[in-house]
Amino acid sequence: MANNKELVEMVELYESSWTLGRDQLLDQGHRLQIVEFCFNLESLCEKYPLFKEQVECSEAEIFLSIPSLIVLKSIQNDELSLSHLQLSKRFAQPKNGQGCPIDFEMLQSDYDSINEDQETVGSQLEEFIIRDDLKVIEQQYEKNNQTCKQILSLGQKVKQAGMELSRQNAQEFNSFITAALGE
Repeated sequence: MANNKELVEMVELYESSWTLGRDQLLDQGHRLQIVEFCFNLESLCEKYPLFKEQVECSEAEIFLSIPSLIVLKSIQNDELSLSHLQLSKRFAQPKNGQGCPIDFEMLQSDYDSINEDQETVGSQLEEFIIRDDLKVIEQQYEKNNQTCKQILSLGQKVKQAGMELSRQNAQEFNSFITAALGE
């Protein structure tokens, strides 16, 4: 094995991924978060073939879209919202102990204030985040429509919060994502 550097690298990568996954699964709170996060990822992959392809190929886009999708799920008022909110807050806490830089209550309020079917709005925002394309929402509404403006504004805020989320505790966040994706 010492003569096969490629095999050694693959074994080391496997061991590292396994260790990250083990560490996530040993903590009961983290275990629930990773299970529900993986369930959400699986649902998104079934719903959006582009996202499935991005995840399978580990394309760079997923490292921008996944944190935003976590933030979005945390404000959607469904059965996975609380777990994703706890997950978001886990990674959004700065190491210096200061308050959370992401205002989840404001995002929740903005989401709740949109006068459309919440499930439809959630799906539009998911697609907006995954495709990174304003047209996804603009095609559903007239460009100057108030609802269109609200959804686009919230989409931008969620994407900004996602970037902030992935930066605060980058090492722990990356370990979590690596364990969840099994890479």
